[in-house]
Amino acid sequence: MKTKSMAMVAVLALTVLAFSVCIADEAEGAGGPWTVTTDGNMTISPTKVADGSRPTLSLTAKQGWDYPATITVKMGGATLDARTDYTYNTTNGTITLKVIADGNITVIGNATPGTFTVTWIAGGEVIHSARVTVGSSIPWVDVPKNYEGWIGWSSTMPGHNVTISAYGYTKDPWASSYTLSYEWSIVFIACCLLSLVFTAVIAWILTDPKRRDK
Repeated sequence: MKTKSMAMVAVLALTVLAFSVCIADEAEGAGGPWTVTTDGNMTISPTKVADGSRPTLSLTAKQGWDYPATITVKMGGATLDARTDYTYNTTNGTITLKVIADGNITVIGNATPGTFTVTWIAGGEVIHSARVTVGSSIPWVDVPKNYEGWIGWSSTMPGHNVTISAYGYTKDPWASSYTLSYEWSIVFIACCLLSLVFTAVIAWILTDPKRRDK
């Protein structure tokens, strides 16, 4: 009888112990830490937050990509109100919760490719420029006269501004070794016109029968 009673006490003790462990596990799961994940093309940190905290979360987009104009934040399966429950900075992707964390958090949103400037330079001067979206093809611009090609050109636009420079300049052998100023050009043209007029007058005098007979 005594042995039977001891066995029953042992079973009861084990039952109580197992029940206590289950309650402790449930309490630990209910009190965090809570996981933080994203549903989109960005990453987020931290990936865990303490229960009861009002954490600040940071989204990270690819280089040259813009953060989304709006996001959706869910906690414990419920959608938070963007007007009262958190703030979101579209410039740096920072999210600050105004409510305490009491469940797993999911941030939903997608970054979009940004637009940057491509500049073509030849002889120290800008000859062309264009705005191109990240990941798109960079348009081809014909190589300027007397140059061999481009340096810095790539087929796909990266996440930053790009400068493309012409190289291999060769002077045109037929180009004039000097240039006339505007004033001297006018003088030269005037002299040519006077020379034509003078030649025409002489020719008229020599070919006029009346003057020739005299």
